[in-house]
This record gives sequence, C-alpha cells and structure tokens, in this order.
Amino acid sequence: MLSLKVRLSQKHAQDLSFSPFYPNKLACASGQYYGIAGSGSLDIITLPDVPGAPTGALAGAPTGVQGAQPVVQSLPWSDCLFSVAWSEKNEHVIVTGSGDGSIQVYDINNNKGPVAALKGHTREVSCVHWCQCRLVNHLFMSASWDSCIKIWNGETLQMVSDLPNRHDSLIYEVQSSPLVHGLFGSCSGDGMVKLWNMNSAHQPMGGWVAHPQAEVLSLDWCKYNQNIVATAGTDGLLKIWDIRNTGEAHMVLVGHQYAVRRVRFSPHHASLLATSSYDFSIKIWDFLRHNHPLQSLNQHTEFVCGLDFSLHQDMQLASGSWDETVAVWNLSPPLSDNK
Repeated sequence: MLSLKVRLSQKHAQDLSFSPFYPNKLACASGQYYGIAGSGSLDIITLPDVPGAPTGALAGAPTGVQGAQPVVQSLPWSDCLFSVAWSEKNEHVIVTGSGDGSIQVYDINNNKGPVAALKGHTREVSCVHWCQCRLVNHLFMSASWDSCIKIWNGETLQMVSDLPNRHDSLIYEVQSSPLVHGLFGSCSGDGMVKLWNMNSAHQPMGGWVAHPQAEVLSLDWCKYNQNIVATAGTDGLLKIWDIRNTGEAHMVLVGHQYAVRRVRFSPHHASLLATSSYDFSIKIWDFLRHNHPLQSLNQHTEFVCGLDFSLHQDMQLASGSWDETVAVWNLSPPLSDNK
C-alpha cells in the first residue's frame, strides 16, 4: 500500500501536486521550521518506474525494484512555500505561493530558481490553483491570508482580476470547477464557502456557513458531478454539499480526531475522496457507500498537509507531512465503481 517514502532535507511539506502531463512527476512545496520562519523550496520528485508496468507505476519500497530511487530536484526560495500548482497548458511550468506574499513561476528545465516572482498579496499566499476547464486553463488563481483572491494570466503573467476582501477572515483555498468554466469556490477562516463567477466576481453567486464555529481549511469539486463540493474543517469533519441546496450538508463524514487540512476527490471514481489531517492520518472515503472511512493510512508522524491523486494512475495518492517526508501510496480499487 505504501509504495515509496521520500525524505525532504530538513523541510516540512506544505502542499503537493501531481503533474497533469508527466505520470511520474510530483511537485512539493515546503519550508523550514513548519513555515513559521526560515526558507522554503520547490521539490520536484521524479518517481521510479517498475519495468513492464504502465509509465508512472512505482518501484515500491517494500516490494519494488532493488536500487530504484526517486530523483529530487530542489529549487530554493527565501521564504516558506505554502502551495503549489502545475500549469494546465505548459508541462514545464509550476507556480507556488509564498509566505512573503509573492507567487513564484518556475520552469522545471531551469535549475537556478524561479523565472518570475509576482507581487500582489500583502500576507502569506495560502493557495495557488491552476484552472482546469479547457476554456480557462490559461488562468490561475491565488488566495491569501489578506482575504483577497487574484486571477492571473499564466501566459502573460499579468493579473487579470483583483478581488479584495472576499471573506471576513483569511482565505485558505480556492478551487475552480473542472466541469463549469468560470465557476470557482473559496473557503475561509470565517467558516464560509463562497461560489464565484470569474466574469462577474464582484459579488458571490452564493455562499453558506459550511462549518459553524470552525474554520474551513479546504474544499474540492467532484470530477463527475458539477453540483457536488466537499469541505474540510478545523472541527474534524468532512462534509459533502449539493450547491443547489446548501441549507444542510448532503452528508457529514466523521473519522478524524483533529482538524482536516486537505480534501481531494478522485479523478477516476465519482464518489471517492481522500482527506489528510492534523491527527497524522490520511483517510479514504466513498460518500455514496458509507459515512465512515474505507481506509486509514497512518505512516506519518506529524501533521499531513499535502494531498493529491494522480491523474494518470488509478488509486495512486501522494501525501506530504511536517515529518519531513512525502509518501506515495498505491491503493486497492473500491469494490464498486460509481462513475
């Protein structure tokens, strides 16, 4: 189940992203001293392949090819990197968000660091997200503890929309719909989720208190149903919402002991999700079958902040933790497929 573990060099993982182009490449945003002080780096991990297996399959640490090791390319930055996203149009481009309020643009063929640093936020950049819908996949978004959202043109590196004070507290994450172009959601320390249209984002399309008396740390869109959103909060709960009726959650999933830092829907199974938590665990869920986790992965020994599914290999998952490691998991497929 645990296929590979990569140790970072005295850095604590904050976020992860599999490449949408390369089946065997994984980007990790990290920083020293848990992001409180010190520098950061973008670590690009090239995963080893198993001979005869599909490209991107892992040489597992317990059972894989002897001597097969990942290759790690580390690109430093002067402050902690809290978020990372691959371009959806250029296979060589990655963006990161930093504690100094800037956004770094990297070309993975350039070993000297970022090719550009974009200024726009006044506090930590908590999230960068590249839009996935084909009509808007030249754009990426950033969100910050300054309560602002900004939309950038990934080709010209110009800001195209400045959306100040979109929540009453710091914004943790923005995520665009993979099925409806121009639609995106944001979540915040004010306990709310808000939905926006990129073309008229001065007022939200809708919003609701998703986690009362708690902060909403993460959200994600279902890849098969344009109306389904998942949220994760400091109350330890995972909630599934139908955006057509947000009066109450469609489902409330209970299993974590502490705050849920990240939630991600599977790109291969409609009702499958993964969450990572401050209880050091990762949990796998199928919200159409159970309100309790199908699996719990407990190999980390600190907060698990980064989480992502591979687009190329079904049931491959990566996690990044404050224990200075990145883990890659090859999970068993669900018993039923709800595509």
